[in-house]
Amino acid sequence: MGVLNNWLSEEESLWIQSRIHLRALRYYSNWRQYFAGYTFGRQYWQSPEDDHLPLLREFLARKEYDDSGNDM
Repeated sequence: MGVLNNWLSEEESLWIQSRIHLRALRYYSNWRQYFAGYTFGRQYWQSPEDDHLPLLREFLARKEYDDSGNDM
């Protein structure tokens, strides 16, 4: 997106993507966990004026995962 809008050069974009890749490898065990993190984060940041944040926080607090991340 940044390259298409001329906000970043292709070289800058590749460097940023390489850093995101390394961080994702450190924090997520598999694609399922990565997708869950992305989805929950997106919901959190798109909640208008904190209207749904208490519900989202409660949902995330109750959500349990096994060690492999399979029971999401």
